[in-house]
Amino acid sequence: EKFKVSHFRRIINLELDFTRTNDNIVVLAGQNESGKSTILEALESFYQEGFSDDSAFLLKQENKGKQSAEFVFSVTEQDIDSFCDLLAGAIAADVVFWNSLKEDFKKSMFLKKIKFLVGDEEESGAYIDDGDSTKISGFINAKYREYTNSQKQKDADDTEEDADQEEDAEEGKTDDLIIEENEGEIVSALYRVAPSFVLFSDSKCDLLPDNIKLSDYIAGKGDGKTAVENLETIFNVSFSKIAQTDTLQRGTIIEDHNKKLSADFSKVFKQKVHNESQVIISYAIDTLSKRRAKDLGKAEDDGDIGEEFIFFSVQTSDGEPLPLRLRSKGLVWFLSFWLVLESMKNENRVILIDEPDNSLHIDAQADLLSVLEEIANSYGHQIVYATHSPFLIPTDRLHRVKLVYNDKKEGVNLSEISAGKIDTKSKEDALLPVSHAIGCSVSKNNAIFTDRNVIVEGLSDMFAYQGMGNVLKQEKYHYLPGIGTVGDKLNPLIGLCI
Repeated sequence: EKFKVSHFRRIINLELDFTRTNDNIVVLAGQNESGKSTILEALESFYQEGFSDDSAFLLKQENKGKQSAEFVFSVTEQDIDSFCDLLAGAIAADVVFWNSLKEDFKKSMFLKKIKFLVGDEEESGAYIDDGDSTKISGFINAKYREYTNSQKQKDADDTEEDADQEEDAEEGKTDDLIIEENEGEIVSALYRVAPSFVLFSDSKCDLLPDNIKLSDYIAGKGDGKTAVENLETIFNVSFSKIAQTDTLQRGTIIEDHNKKLSADFSKVFKQKVHNESQVIISYAIDTLSKRRAKDLGKAEDDGDIGEEFIFFSVQTSDGEPLPLRLRSKGLVWFLSFWLVLESMKNENRVILIDEPDNSLHIDAQADLLSVLEEIANSYGHQIVYATHSPFLIPTDRLHRVKLVYNDKKEGVNLSEISAGKIDTKSKEDALLPVSHAIGCSVSKNNAIFTDRNVIVEGLSDMFAYQGMGNVLKQEKYHYLPGIGTVGDKLNPLIGLCI
């Protein structure tokens, strides 16, 4: 729901409120060097062992050691079920108690929200405040005493013990379930229930390789290993087990996989390759022959000749498999990123993407927006992406957009388009991708940022009014052409002027 960070690189104090967007996507828009990547890296700190040394690189000496981050999550009933199940696996108690505890939590005000902190020098990674931990422990112990006392009373009634025995049962003291030795299990369980933060950038998106040696892959080695694992997850198979099947069965399995992979990818990647609407992607598990080694730039006497490899390719217009390295960087990146999203769609994630417009054609950027929409809406992932491309600005959902600017006094910070005042040059620069996205090319004098804007029908009207204004010396009004902002883009232009 909310994220706060202090003294992280060029950030002095910054807050990002996810509840203001009313959906699962946040767009960080701004110029180069505005601090978009810094915000994403600060968010990623939730799944790091505290802050890295680089995060304090630009801090003044007096601010070093003052780094902190705060993450507030809303807690669903499903989260409560998972939390109690994890505690049940770590702390011995009746199954009936843990099931009753789930209902008790759902009826109470506990665990409606949980706040994690990062940055304390005495802690490693994310932790929760001692006060919150004590409240949760106290609630669990109180419910445990109620449960055990009711069980003792029930046992006494069932066995019809004498009055002395009943009195002893009532006076018997129940030990706390959560004690100092196991209190850490609460933080551990909450942390595991919280969504994973995954950052994708040019350096943190494992690209699908041309090939990978099967023995290396099984040993957890090789370039592109993670991307290949994503493909395994999507198919719910093991490539090593497929390699052990007979040739005929292996061919049938792989053919079915390749058909599904190509069909599913073509649904989201709508650019034509060789004037074909479907991109034919395939993989094969085969031994490395001398001919194939030559095609891959290996020597004919390479030591890997005869070893089994997994090969990946995209077909040419003639139906020949072409290694991925010979395809465009944009296609390979989009494919690899899509595999990541597909492999994790059933998991609870916060997906952070740094400038996904790099290497992507305008049409591919539109395809990417569609993929992000589907992932957010269908699977409930939260997505935060940073961009300076107008083609990744959703003009019909400008409430998602946060303007990122780097101010000399304030450091890296955020501004709302609708709520914030565009009163500095850095904020004006941050707004440029948004203005271009709605078809308004802002001039160097930033006319759209003045107090008196007049939207006219077209360019000829704009020049006519400007000329008349010059003649009458009425230059306090600025005229904006509505051309290029037809349909659903005219309202955002009006909103920007307001």
